[in-house]
Amino acid sequence: MIDIKAEQRRNEFSITIAGHAQYAEPGKDIVCSAISALYENLLQSLEQLTSSELYNDRSEGWHQIYGKNADENAKLLLESFMLGCESVSFAYPDYVKCTYIKG
Repeated sequence: MIDIKAEQRRNEFSITIAGHAQYAEPGKDIVCSAISALYENLLQSLEQLTSSELYNDRSEGWHQIYGKNADENAKLLLESFMLGCESVSFAYPDYVKCTYIKG
């Protein structure tokens, strides 16, 4: 299962994605592909369209973005990312879990 956790507090945010969907064999897993595409788009959008300070780390089966000084564009991009992830989770509830904490 892919576990997606996002937190937004004031002008800071973090996103952690851990695990694999295991919906299909590697290279043919449409659930993993969907989440990966959303993540890559978020990362590039945050880098190119916001003034947030970003820290990005990734390894096999684990991705994390931490942002400071989030502007309104960054907050909107995070909301959009989570909407996309929640849509995938709704369609494939046994393979994706989303947690979004706003404070």
